Amino acid sequence: MSEPNELMTLDELKTRLGITDDSQNDKLQIDLDDAVAEACDWCHRDFYDSDGNPAMPEPIKKGITLLIKIDQSADPADAAVISESIGGMSQTFSADPTARYGRVHALWKPYRKVRFV
Repeated sequence: MSEPNELMTLDELKTRLGITDDSQNDKLQIDLDDAVAEACDWCHRDFYDSDGNPAMPEPIKKGITLLIKIDQSADPADAAVISESIGGMSQTFSADPTARYGRVHALWKPYRKVRFV
């Protein structure tokens, strides 16, 4: 696992998405807040270090960015790609709606805490 970093900011999200203007800031902040909440919920944890300071590992941030990209995708099929081959140009799609975030969850899985019910 990589070293935790501070919580993801709007500026970092914009950099990761390649957005340079401020015209989408309000929408992106809402998307960021929603995605951070989703990451915390899916991982069953908040992201703080042992001293109580905000700390979010880079794979969590990458998954947040990917989740936002998937949600913004104009083509929902793009989000459900479960395998690709570049040389032979092959893609496999999943009909399972939860597969939409499979790549996101794969990034987050090492940080997920087991929850006993």
